Amino acid sequence: MQLSCFFSRKIPKTSSSVIMEATMPVIEFALDLNSQHRIQVHVPTEQSAYTVMLNRSILGFLTTPEEHFRGKYFVLPDRSNLYVRIEGRRPQVFRNSVLLFPLSAVEQALSGSPSVQTRRPVWRWKVRQL
Repeated sequence: MQLSCFFSRKIPKTSSSVIMEATMPVIEFALDLNSQHRIQVHVPTEQSAYTVMLNRSILGFLTTPEEHFRGKYFVLPDRSNLYVRIEGRRPQVFRNSVLLFPLSAVEQALSGSPSVQTRRPVWRWKVRQL
């Protein structure tokens, strides 16, 4: 039977790195006025690498304490410069030497953030033509 084959598949176990990633705090910074494009910085719970992302795509990492202090430059797809440094476990993000401010939780929820959209189930209704 096909149903027995379907249910006999093994479900992969979740690795500890995936669980840790889900529990790491994420701080978001808007790149434009409409918050369509965002920078996310994953703040690790332990002394490890900070992950810098653009719309949930990894740009790079800040791995060493020296990189945390001095910061690191990244090039965005529009060729603008992004500079990220860590100031007392809080990231500071600059785009073309202009400081970007972190979004509040309310702004993230109301503006349709990619991170919020991935967590919220999407319901789509098909309209029947009569």
